[in-house]
Amino acid sequence: MRVALSILFLIAVLVFAIMAIIFQAIENQPLIASVASISGHQATSARTLVSETLDSMSNAGRGARFRFREAELNTLAALTQRATGRLRSRFDIDSNGLRLFVTATLPNNPIGGYANIRLVLLPSPDGVKISYIQFGDLKICGKLIQPLLLWAVNVATKNEVGVFYYAIRRVAMRSEQISVFLDPVPDAANRLERIRTRLGIYRDHISPIDRELVSHYYGFLKTELSRKNRARPISLAEFIPPLFREVIRHSNSLSPGAHNGAALTAAALLFGSHHFGHIIGSIEIGEAITPDRITLADRDDLRLHFVISAGLRILSSQSISFAIGEFKELLDSDNGSGFSFADLAADRAGVKLADRALATASASQIQQRLSLAHAEQFFFPPIHGLEEGISKARLEREYGGIMGAVYLKVVAEIDRRIATLPLHR
Repeated sequence: MRVALSILFLIAVLVFAIMAIIFQAIENQPLIASVASISGHQATSARTLVSETLDSMSNAGRGARFRFREAELNTLAALTQRATGRLRSRFDIDSNGLRLFVTATLPNNPIGGYANIRLVLLPSPDGVKISYIQFGDLKICGKLIQPLLLWAVNVATKNEVGVFYYAIRRVAMRSEQISVFLDPVPDAANRLERIRTRLGIYRDHISPIDRELVSHYYGFLKTELSRKNRARPISLAEFIPPLFREVIRHSNSLSPGAHNGAALTAAALLFGSHHFGHIIGSIEIGEAITPDRITLADRDDLRLHFVISAGLRILSSQSISFAIGEFKELLDSDNGSGFSFADLAADRAGVKLADRALATASASQIQQRLSLAHAEQFFFPPIHGLEEGISKARLEREYGGIMGAVYLKVVAEIDRRIATLPLHR
């Protein structure tokens, strides 16, 4: 009994300490007021950074060196801000250390509008050395907080992250750059896979999606697809009405949004990519089917943009889905296909559909309307006049990037076209 009471007391103290830290972090002014805009070249650099880092970690059985430039880290920070809408961060690096500043915009509350956090990482010839973490006005020494952070991460990943952490031999810094040197990590690739799997378990537990419903609607769509003669291109509009008639039949008045979300997620899984299942969680899909010759506006790529953006909206905030579409187009502006406002229109149309399909006020209405949507013009906007194949140089020069006034004017026109569709009037 005495041991149990002691454990309860320690838990209570820990909870109180966490609440005190959170309270101290909340302030009335943001530490970071704004984040810089992103260019196509910067987005490409960020993609390369993430890809090369993951590849190096997978091959860390021979040891590795990671080099991160301040500009690349701040591009990732800007992408995160566009994805979440609430989280802003900035990196400053010189020979004395790396300083990370983070501001989270909070929902309305009587305490304050922002949670501000500062972290200082020092150069070290022997592993990782955090100088301090500051929550608002509360500064906590690195020697105290560092073991607690490592313990929490190790609990979440069954000590797999700790293996990489203890393999860090030294951390070096100079102006606008940090280098991390890693000793050999045994079985590195499998360890990373186990971390991914472990995080996937948490994803499955917290996922807002009813995976049984997704499986049901996926099976329905799969049957519909098997009945089609795909000798000719088939519009996605041929699948939407029967899908939502099935939604009406299978759902009830208490949960139209949940069924709409599951149906759109199933569409993203079948008509987008079976890899979408890695985001959703454990879904039984059987043998994967390639949805060849299923189109929107006579194009496969627009169908992909539309259904995947709708599915991502189900799993996330609206800003995340919009940011993903923009990020993809930014990357395209740096390779052969170029930036496409038509693709971006498909992204935003998918998000708008999902947004209204989930909303309590419109979920039942969307079900009824989509069950009668026999033409894609009912739910998909016209793309005439929307420029495509824009190089990164032109995107920056003529449109001002994705924060430029000309770019935003085109986006406003896209949103106008979507808002005037019969589905949304």
